[in-house]
Amino acid sequence: DLGGVLAAEARALVGAGVCMLQIDEPILSTGAADPTAAAGAVGVVAEGLTVPVALHACGPIEGMIDALVRYPVQILDLEFAGHPGNLEVLGSRELGEKRIGFGAVVSSSDEVESVETIRSRVDRGVEVFGPERLLVDPDCGLRMRSREAAFAKISRMVEAVRVVRAGL
Repeated sequence: DLGGVLAAEARALVGAGVCMLQIDEPILSTGAADPTAAAGAVGVVAEGLTVPVALHACGPIEGMIDALVRYPVQILDLEFAGHPGNLEVLGSRELGEKRIGFGAVVSSSDEVESVETIRSRVDRGVEVFGPERLLVDPDCGLRMRSREAAFAKISRMVEAVRVVRAGL
């Protein structure tokens, strides 16, 4: 069972000193996997861990939102820059104590958004979820981006967050 293998790996990572663990589930939004069944596997991995656990799901979330909010994780990490509809879908749900990994820069293009564009997205996330709940990050990984584009995206994202924080 893959869940059991990943659970052992997760425990080893916690034992090595990680401060957080993220489980990536890019297939969930495709409809190819049953989100309820996946929740069971995520639960096997997350059970008993002493660090916050995040679940990252790519793409639009409307088809899996009911399952997502019940996942046994402390953080839901989602795409909001490339899929702005996710903000409305998730913002209308009861999240309990869950925090939001808030994708604020598009990861599917080398185009580097302006600080103002990113700031506007983060401001909207703050309005919907509150500043204490947001963990601002890129939509998804930047491994397919050029090194220069990835660095510029992260730099502008950091600057946008500084601007938002200064205004709180």
